[in-house]
Amino acid sequence: NTILDVFEDEKGNIWTALDNGVSYINLNSSIKVFSDQSGEIGSIYAAAAHDGLLYLGTNQGLFYRRLDTDDKFKFVEGTQGQVWFLEVLDDELFCGHHTGTLKIDQNKINRIASIQGTWQIRQLEDNKWLQGNYDGLYVMTNDESQWNVSKIEGFDNSARHFEFQNQKIFVNHE
Repeated sequence: NTILDVFEDEKGNIWTALDNGVSYINLNSSIKVFSDQSGEIGSIYAAAAHDGLLYLGTNQGLFYRRLDTDDKFKFVEGTQGQVWFLEVLDDELFCGHHTGTLKIDQNKINRIASIQGTWQIRQLEDNKWLQGNYDGLYVMTNDESQWNVSKIEGFDNSARHFEFQNQKIFVNHE
């Protein structure tokens, strides 16, 4: 909490000497701070950029706005509640929601599965994804007209985090 000295370098960066080290502040960074003064958006759990839009997944639902603007975020109807996950996979935006799995197209949703608590989705191969939920792992496939979701039997633990390595799936659960 203590700044002992401050220095600006030739590139306009700020350096601060602290009790426990040195901090660097890049004023020209493309990273910006967003502050929700109204409290309308809530706690942000996920973010993704897709098709020129910035999406925020929160404990209040899914919000979006055009990239590179300071426009107000708009709510995506049908996403009220907890959003856990946002990721662009195979050029599609997927949303892991406490009510299931959603595919997002601009400000519209397409419900893929109504299995409670989608934590994460990872692509296995063309038209095949692995999904972690509150109650285990599921395989999702898409035959171009319909999504099919089937549970991997024998694994009923919450699968919030998982990774692939050497043809194995490593799952971290509580």
